[in-house]
Order: sequence, then structure tokens, then C-alpha cells
Amino acid sequence: PHAQRIKIVAIGASWGGIDAASKILPALPSNFPLPIVLFQHHRVSTHNRLSALFASRTKWQVVPPTHRQPLALGHLYVPTPCPPPLPTPSGPLT
Repeated sequence: PHAQRIKIVAIGASWGGIDAASKILPALPSNFPLPIVLFQHHRVSTHNRLSALFASRTKWQVVPPTHRQPLALGHLYVPTPCPPPLPTPSGPLT
């Protein structure tokens, strides 16, 4: 059996994750061999500030991923949060 090759590093965090990621990510080398995706819980209105924060603290280009975009080395991907589901008469949409 062949070992599966790891293709990305994905980090998921809630509000406390900003502090943790601010310590972990700068410690990684600039030639880190995998793209990194940070799924950080945040509001849509704070996305630009969050991206700027990590751009100032890491060695990588901080960008939101786009549909079907190949992930590249030297990039930290910070997805824009999705708005909450809209309520309907029978409950929230999922």
C-alpha cells in the first residue's frame, strides 16, 4: 500500500485561533512545501483586516481562494466567510 501524499495544510479555528495562528504561521519557513488554508471564524466585515493581519505576520501572499483555482506554494489562503443561512418559515436554509 502506498502512503497518501499530503497536498495542503488546513487550519480551522474560532476566535481564539487568530492568536494561535499568529504564533504558528510565522514560525514556518518561507519555503514551506505545502499551500496553507486558514479557515478562521470571522465576520465578513472583518475579512480585509484579517487578511492584512496575516500578511504582516507571515512570509506568504495572503489571498482568498477562488473557484477552481489551483492552490500554490508560498500562499496563505483565507476564505471569505459565508453569511449565515437565511431563515424560512420552516427553519433555516442549509
